[in-house]
Amino acid sequence: MNRKWKDIHEQLQSSMKQEIRAMREMLANMQQEEACLLDGDKKRWNQIMIERSALLEHLYELRSLRFHKTEQLEHLAKDAALPENTLFNAEDEENCEILSMSDQLTALLERMNRQNLRNRSLEGDQIVLAKQRIAFPPDPKLIKRLKATVATYPKNV
Repeated sequence: MNRKWKDIHEQLQSSMKQEIRAMREMLANMQQEEACLLDGDKKRWNQIMIERSALLEHLYELRSLRFHKTEQLEHLAKDAALPENTLFNAEDEENCEILSMSDQLTALLERMNRQNLRNRSLEGDQIVLAKQRIAFPPDPKLIKRLKATVATYPKNV
């Protein structure tokens, strides 16, 4: 192929690598959210959501760049009268890497979706528990007071 094709291919590879990194960061952020939901740490949860907002914006920019580069390749293929199935031919080493990264993006997206479902489920559980505590507060007479005891041992002289 010509130089322009190769340049766009390299730019696409670069943007996909950045997108994979950003998606891994997003997945880690979602796992942190799960930990906060399990611990009931609202303050940390708010911080994580602020971080997620910046991650989402960055991920959106990277995804837009990938779509733009893919469209450029499609236009070049169309102008060269190449069939669409040769756009990312698995026999070419550069295309093989792009196809591999595409698989990674798909796998990461699936993991993010599962994590999101788990987090929403935990969030729903937290809401249900909070409503139950409000609707049925524990009877103070039934709450047993815990007593701390300290054991002392004689010194061995």
